[in-house]
Amino acid sequence: MNFDKFLSVEFLSFALALGTTIVLTIRYLNQRKEELTQKRFKIYHDLIDRFSGATNEKLDNQVAACYELRRYKEYYPVTKRILESAKLRIDKKESAVRKEELMGLAEEIDLTLSFIDKQNSEGVFNREIRGRKKSEVY
Repeated sequence: MNFDKFLSVEFLSFALALGTTIVLTIRYLNQRKEELTQKRFKIYHDLIDRFSGATNEKLDNQVAACYELRRYKEYYPVTKRILESAKLRIDKKESAVRKEELMGLAEEIDLTLSFIDKQNSEGVFNREIRGRKKSEVY
């Protein structure tokens, strides 16, 4: 009988230790996921600043930033609106010289928009984002 009591105490100790480990691991993974989400958020907004020229970036850096925006699927809807707006501003430029300077950026905008549209047709937008339905996000 003492042996059975010992086994049940030992089992309870093991179960408690295992449960604690599982809970702490889940908490760590959730915290890490949130940190990475925040880091992606910051990087995305830094790219938008570079793309928009808010940080006085050279044109080549703006083109590179436009290309890098493709990596942020969770932001595709807003990225698409930002790029379409930028493309309209380029098209409305009065100066032919400035328009010519921006043609590389306009071309990269078109390529990125095509990429986003292709991803959309493959179902990227149809997945739930962070547990919310598509209609709640867009």
